[in-house]
Amino acid sequence: MDRRFARVSGTAGTVTLMGTGAAAGLHMSSLEGWYGTPDGKWSLTERKLGDGAFGLFPKQVTYSSRTVTIGGFALGASRAEVLAELGTLRALAHEVVTLSVADGGGETFARGALSLEVDKGWSATSAGFTLTVVCPDPRRYGTVPNRAYLVPGTGGGGLEWSEPDPHGLVWPASFADTGGGQNVATIWNGGTSAAYPIITASGSIDWLTITDVEGGGQLSYPEHVGWTPLVLDCLSRTATVSGVDRSRLLTHRDFPAVPAGGSVTLALTGTGTGTVAVECRDTYI
Repeated sequence: MDRRFARVSGTAGTVTLMGTGAAAGLHMSSLEGWYGTPDGKWSLTERKLGDGAFGLFPKQVTYSSRTVTIGGFALGASRAEVLAELGTLRALAHEVVTLSVADGGGETFARGALSLEVDKGWSATSAGFTLTVVCPDPRRYGTVPNRAYLVPGTGGGGLEWSEPDPHGLVWPASFADTGGGQNVATIWNGGTSAAYPIITASGSIDWLTITDVEGGGQLSYPEHVGWTPLVLDCLSRTATVSGVDRSRLLTHRDFPAVPAGGSVTLALTGTGTGTVAVECRDTYI
């Protein structure tokens, strides 16, 4: 059975809009701006001589924020029930909410701020509404994350530092388990747009470097990482600890990205003990 519904979540709770049925509650009748791409942000310069315009570089093909519009209606046995159902949506005002939509056997989400418009019709048992969610990040993300866990390599078969240059890598014939876990992992992206992982390190790690095995790019943090996690956000290209920006400490800044429908293999080097978690979600635009 293909279940269709939308959920809007925030600190005030979670509201579910049903896609089918005639039971009391909130129902979704239309969905706009979810599957199509947002407006493009590129501009073309027409050629003065000849046909057409000058070409675009891939980095110029970017998109505006995503605006999602949901048409729906509230059903209840009384006017009080109808108004109470609408009140659950109004309770999410002044929040950054998560909108998730289940459709076609899959579920994706986006985050933004909502506004609610209620139809002028005056019925004792129903009320139509339009819910609009504006998402600064135009991407949609899979609700189930892809995760991998790495531990620092200690010379037990993984990556090893060359001497005397501490920034050079010696690549062994194969990567090995380094005792408590592996220092190499592959993460996947089943979506249609590049995915940018969240990398979280904690424990007692003296320093760490994450290397894209295929591409060779490196992301290096030379400072000690304790039990307060270091968060490396590959979309915003930042390093934070307890919300404090530590990006200036990075010595290599090749934040990894997972191509659409593809994968990336990451190798961790460092000394000390701890865990580095890599989280990636199927990403759509």
